[in-house]
Amino acid sequence: MDALRKMCICALLTIGILVPSVAGATDKWKVQNGHVYQVQTVTKSNLHWYSNIMPTVVKNESHALMQWNTTSTDVTATWPDATDPTRKLPIKAQVTFACIRYHESRNHLTSVEIHSYAGGWYQFIPYIWNFARGHIPGLPAKPQMATAHQQSAVAVWYYQRNHGFYPEWGGDMKVCG
Repeated sequence: MDALRKMCICALLTIGILVPSVAGATDKWKVQNGHVYQVQTVTKSNLHWYSNIMPTVVKNESHALMQWNTTSTDVTATWPDATDPTRKLPIKAQVTFACIRYHESRNHLTSVEIHSYAGGWYQFIPYIWNFARGHIPGLPAKPQMATAHQQSAVAVWYYQRNHGFYPEWGGDMKVCG
């Protein structure tokens, strides 16, 4: 269970949401401002039980993201790790970037389009890549020579700079947007 979900559950329990009785829980009653509250000791097992009965949006979001992952069917494909810059974005943007990677390069870091010389996961054309190189230090000469982290850093930089996916991935938005 992720830390954010645990914190939310603890906050909900702290502000007085009543949790159904759990075997072995210690029930107490408290009177405050003329109202009677049931107070239940929150143990690790209570928290685990409560978190398991709650609906999980994260699992659905994970599915939305992972539908674009081709690493199980293509040994040459790659997928961003947990430290990838796209992972700091809202889940909707992460899913869109996953779709873009799939449609642009089928998740191949070193792919190059033979007509435009666009390269990498996100198929940066040379002009777009070179413009980013002027603003992000340490990038190699071509996107297909960059690491996954560097390619995603450029993608996130353009996403934040333009407040969205246009114009760099405007064509992809018909499929991914």
